[in-house]
Amino acid sequence: MKVIRLLPALLALAMATQGGLAVAQTAQDLLLKGNRASEERRFVDAEAAYRQAVALSPTDGAAYYGLGIA
Repeated sequence: MKVIRLLPALLALAMATQGGLAVAQTAQDLLLKGNRASEERRFVDAEAAYRQAVALSPTDGAAYYGLGIA
């Protein structure tokens, strides 16, 4: 019986943890997208990707670095 009472709390915890990972993955994807665009000299696209990465992960120094390079 106790397990059934804990199930909603465990599910909420699992969904909250997964949501945080999804944001981090998205920021990483945006960094890679910005890097690719920068290598291809599409600096407007690179800037947009880096700005989105900064918005999702404001403490990520790589996003600011890429934005400065672009």
